Amino acid sequence: MGVSSSYSTVSDRCIPSSMTTTSYHSSSTSHHDLRRGYLRQLSKHQRKQKHHLQSNNCTRLRASSSSSSSNDSNEIDAMIFEYEPIYENDINEDSVNNNSSNSYEAAVDFDFESFFLSSSSPSSTKEEEGEKILEKMESFYKFPLDEFQREATRVLIDGHSLVVSAPTGSGKTLIGETTIMNALMRGKKAIYTTPLKALSNQKLREFQKMFGKRKVGLKTGDVEVNAEKAEIMVMTTEILRNMLYSSAAGGDMDKRLDDVGVVILDEVHYLGDAYRGTVWEETIIYCPSNIQLLCLSATIGNPDDLSGWIEEVRRNGADNERAEENENEQLKSVQCKTLVSNYRPVPLNWFYSMKPNRDWPGLGYLLNSRGTKMNAELYPFTEEGIQESSARYGGEQESYYNNYDNNINSRRDNDQKSMRRRLVPHVETAVGQLISADMLPAVWFIFSRKGCDQAVDYLCRDAGACLVSREEQLEITKEIDAFIASNRDAVRQEMIEPLKCGVASHHAGLLPAWKGLVEALFQRGLVKVVFATETLAAGVNMPARCTVMSALSKRGDTGPRTLTSNEFFQMAGRAGRRGFDDVGYVVCLQSPFDGPEDAFSLVSGEPENLKSQFAISYGMVLNLLRGDKSLNQIRSIVEKSFGNYLGGKARLSQMRELNRLLDKLNALKAQESKSEIIQDGIDESEWNRFVKLEERLRVEQGLLELLESQSEETKVESMREDVWDALTLGEEGVKMIAVDVGWRVDLVGQSSVKGTTFGLLDDGSLVVEKEESVTEFFANEDVDVDGIFEIDYIAEEDPDEDGEKVSRETIERRKLRGSLPVLVVSAQRPEEAPSPLGEFTGLGADGMWYRFDAHKIVSTSYIGASSNETMPFTEIRESCGNPPSESSIRWRRSSKLYRANGNAKTSAAAANLPGTCDAFSIFEEDADTASYLEAQRKKIEGIQIDLGELSNVGLLRREMKLQKKRRAKSDKLSERTRKLEARIREYSAAGWDDFMRVVDILDHRNALVRVRKTSENDDEEIEILTFGEVCMAFRGENELWIGTVLSALPETISVTSLAGVCGAMSSDANRAVNAYYGPSEELDTILASFVPDLEDIADLQYASRIDNAPLSLSQDLAALLEQWASGVSWSQIKTDTSLQEGDIARVFKRTAELLAQIPRAPYVSEQLKKTAKEAERIVNRPPISDLL
Repeated sequence: MGVSSSYSTVSDRCIPSSMTTTSYHSSSTSHHDLRRGYLRQLSKHQRKQKHHLQSNNCTRLRASSSSSSSNDSNEIDAMIFEYEPIYENDINEDSVNNNSSNSYEAAVDFDFESFFLSSSSPSSTKEEEGEKILEKMESFYKFPLDEFQREATRVLIDGHSLVVSAPTGSGKTLIGETTIMNALMRGKKAIYTTPLKALSNQKLREFQKMFGKRKVGLKTGDVEVNAEKAEIMVMTTEILRNMLYSSAAGGDMDKRLDDVGVVILDEVHYLGDAYRGTVWEETIIYCPSNIQLLCLSATIGNPDDLSGWIEEVRRNGADNERAEENENEQLKSVQCKTLVSNYRPVPLNWFYSMKPNRDWPGLGYLLNSRGTKMNAELYPFTEEGIQESSARYGGEQESYYNNYDNNINSRRDNDQKSMRRRLVPHVETAVGQLISADMLPAVWFIFSRKGCDQAVDYLCRDAGACLVSREEQLEITKEIDAFIASNRDAVRQEMIEPLKCGVASHHAGLLPAWKGLVEALFQRGLVKVVFATETLAAGVNMPARCTVMSALSKRGDTGPRTLTSNEFFQMAGRAGRRGFDDVGYVVCLQSPFDGPEDAFSLVSGEPENLKSQFAISYGMVLNLLRGDKSLNQIRSIVEKSFGNYLGGKARLSQMRELNRLLDKLNALKAQESKSEIIQDGIDESEWNRFVKLEERLRVEQGLLELLESQSEETKVESMREDVWDALTLGEEGVKMIAVDVGWRVDLVGQSSVKGTTFGLLDDGSLVVEKEESVTEFFANEDVDVDGIFEIDYIAEEDPDEDGEKVSRETIERRKLRGSLPVLVVSAQRPEEAPSPLGEFTGLGADGMWYRFDAHKIVSTSYIGASSNETMPFTEIRESCGNPPSESSIRWRRSSKLYRANGNAKTSAAAANLPGTCDAFSIFEEDADTASYLEAQRKKIEGIQIDLGELSNVGLLRREMKLQKKRRAKSDKLSERTRKLEARIREYSAAGWDDFMRVVDILDHRNALVRVRKTSENDDEEIEILTFGEVCMAFRGENELWIGTVLSALPETISVTSLAGVCGAMSSDANRAVNAYYGPSEELDTILASFVPDLEDIADLQYASRIDNAPLSLSQDLAALLEQWASGVSWSQIKTDTSLQEGDIARVFKRTAELLAQIPRAPYVSEQLKKTAKEAERIVNRPPISDLL
């Protein structure tokens, strides 16, 4: 049985006070037993972690100057309509989720204004007053604020707008909280926007607990909570944009914006989202300049561009709004500063996982000890390393990686994908690695819903894993029973048993209520592994100790593509959430398509620049035209887009920098083309001869390296055959050899520092290896892994201390002296019985057993008995016993071989072996090879002599170094130029031409009419017609299409048919829908009548290059909604379609929202309003109505 995780509540947070342990339950002994060994219980242990100092991270604050799909879209669209299962009584009751992401002391309905003003002093300066307010705010929390949080709060207290760019999990939300406090202190209201309804619901609960229920409200379109009286309004960004339309068009300000002092745009990097980015740009453009803006963003590459654009937009907007009495304060809110921080309070450790093999323990560090390069031991698994391996072994011999294939008789092509596929770890293998390394709980990202569900099913049903203790299982069962009692329709029956084992899936195909249960159990530490799609990375509060990346590529619109840097870090940032862990772990899994070099590239890559996705919609055009502003004024608004800013002033600045770099680069290239000599006193002809000799030397040295490599391969093969001949043809059946064990070396002129690794072997044992000591841990022993992975393996050869070169023979003798005598007792040919442990097994003179390949053999030429030999090798073999079996937990990896502790018998037998390798002779190459190598070396020496005979050779070498520096500088300039050119190419904008093309379509469809000019000096005017007012009243992806359909509905339409029509327009264009029946005759006739309009609008949009306004009229969805409105049960609906229940819920919710808009639209008959209200009531019944 496993031991239950214990948690202690500190500062209203659930913080693990001890490490989670697990048990693995299985009642059978099937072929999965070997894999089940990975999940053996390990006892509790505590891990010490090193923290990155904040001083090592970059934090900068500066003021901006205005003068200066496919599956992708499926998941993104699903996020738009994601709901967290909040119930009305949960909001109104005092019990609020205890797992808040913040730790603070707050009284319900606390009077913040009095609290902060109580310490004010009339004699204090503004700076002193600001510091006092900051201290008050900090005293509100039970932990000290980070310096970047303090700095951001100072800027906001001073009245400036601010863009904050920081990693996920760095504490940006706290800055939003202090901003709200500052607004309340000034007697102002605050608006907090999020991209998802689920996040809005989550923030509602957090803010209710922090500020009191009476002060906080929610508005998500279909749901309003305390919206009239709240001082803090939480809403989606679309809601705020819609509230701003009236004032943007020249009308009256929405009364709900009265006394609003600050708007907080969370996840503002959504501005770069291809589908919804326009909403964020519109919100910033329309927001009054007297309202402070706080934009919270994940790490982006160009935060200065964003803040510069915001300041320019707001400065222009302030010209017409500024009042004399508050001009100074308004100027401050116009100014937008930038705060960039790379600091993470919870540092991330990066790991790479694959199937355990002889070169990799299964789980290890992705980066080297300094975090600057990829771990060198991962090189054989990179694309380049695989290619080298394939070239080395050739086409006839089975590749090194094919040795991992159990079915060796089926020779596969040695392509990169097949090689990598053999190294992909099974799900239970990787879970076992996480358990052994104490990395649970974990969020495991898989980029398909089906993949998430399959992983859960395989881990729990096929592998029989149970990751929770009996006590935890009972607690989970209790929560599930309570959930079933209140949400019977939302239960996912096939996921109940896995959930009881601490495993779950989380994706858009699940009902939000079920996902809410998974999130709640995960937050409480009862669920240990969640397999999730990337929708979970959007900010839902599911803190994990570890995130696992199943792949580093996903399917895009044009096929597979690598994850972007922002996508990768958004998911990786789920690990080590602040207040839960001291360190976070990110594990990248080997996949058939990605290797360790791809993981390193993402980890070390620069953040992407935020790009404009501004697009003109029908709703935008109609709402901007409805006011009193002229076309020229509207044009100035449209041309304020972020894309126009990037394509304007920011682009000019970048162009100037690019031209400067190109001038420097061209000057360097001109010098190189002329072979210009920098230093005086060098003859040009002598310089040319020196350059030619240096080039010859480089070529000949490269040839020598190739020949020596081939000679080394010949040597390895020769020694392999020597050992095989002795074992199979010799009378003794054993062979004494010298082996490089990698840790016994202590040579003059050579340093060897052994790194630390740990991993799981095939039988489930955990191995931890550090420096010159090796420790083995068994399933029932405590594990102490302090200091794991502190250094990397380093081994290099230097010349002697006197600086003279060391001969090859001397190097070989040094290697021999540092080797260990090993008596080989058995062998396995790679092509006959492949083993990741190695082909030879032997007893070392140190009393340990070794498994190794031929490349570890230094010498097979044993030429004499040692003084401590007291018995023949055959007797030693008989007395030492048998080595551990291949699956024994005693084997552990070390320096590309495996070793196992012996016992008293092996130690006694090893005492009779030679203690050193003095009785071995070095390997001698055959005469022809030695002669050829010697000739090549002499050729190199001859070139070196010719170089030495040149006059001023020292000056020439210094000149060569200067030339290399110049080329290096040229390369750096080329790289900077390349990046700058790429950034400039990203600058594009949607503008007035797009706006007028949409106007033309609306004109063609009789939504508006152009009023012709009476004279050349008059501006063209546009009048919105009745049909345009109808379209403008609706909110959707294509307001023109919605208005076209709903304005033409017959007044006598039935409730079920109206629900079907609205459902037909609510389909997801990126996800196929199949219903197992068609619509009724009435509904089918109505749908058919709209086909001509649909085709006409589609043709107009195609001709006008409008691609952001989808058109849908799905008969299958219409039939589903018609049946649902007829009273068919939820369980029946689930079986009547190919859609997953989460997709059904989103479509039905969209339909209910659209039905709810009809009574509010103008020119709608009372009969149709009544029908729409009834249809909305029926469609929005449980389980749909249970969700906010």
